[in-house]
Amino acid sequence: MNSKTVSLFGLEFDNLNMEEALEKFMRLVQSDTFSLVVSPNAHQISMIDNDENLLSLYQKAELTLPDGMSILLASKLIGNPLKQRITGSDFVPALFEQYAHDHPLKIFFLGGKPGVADKAKSKLIEEDTLTTVKTHSPSMGFENDPDENTHTIKKINDFSPDILFVALGTPRQEIWLTSHADRLDVSVGMGVGATFDFIAGEKKRAPEILQKMGLE
Repeated sequence: MNSKTVSLFGLEFDNLNMEEALEKFMRLVQSDTFSLVVSPNAHQISMIDNDENLLSLYQKAELTLPDGMSILLASKLIGNPLKQRITGSDFVPALFEQYAHDHPLKIFFLGGKPGVADKAKSKLIEEDTLTTVKTHSPSMGFENDPDENTHTIKKINDFSPDILFVALGTPRQEIWLTSHADRLDVSVGMGVGATFDFIAGEKKRAPEILQKMGLE
């Protein structure tokens, strides 16, 4: 019988399918405090295994989703199988598909190469969608420039989004989110890696059959 969470690699993975993960995510959106959402894969696990500070950061997440098939395999080996692999590249489109038409959400896309987040936005937003999206592509290393970093935070807070999806790469995106959580007027922040590129068609994911086989 599946438990609510699965303990692996020092983390507590939420044992949810996509629909359940979206429901919990939306409950976090309703909260008055900032919530971090992470979706570790094998690469991220290898990093946190050698970095106690990064491990501590991931442990603070209110929602932890398994992005790697190897994590699902590990859960089966310990006799407590996770229900589903949930990647950021699947999660973001699923959120728009299920909630964008009926909920007046405000979502901010931060990161990606210039123009990519806008392309992703145009793929996801339709005329009858209640959700609104703002985008910003800061320069590489913006977080090390106090003026640009402050400008970026101001752009986000001026929009006051419910959800902030950050595509800066791991662990940079998670470090930036947690480092500035107290300055962000945001309910939920989630690092999504190359998700904007995939949605925009700038990069191609592995064929679905390879994804299901765990070879992506």
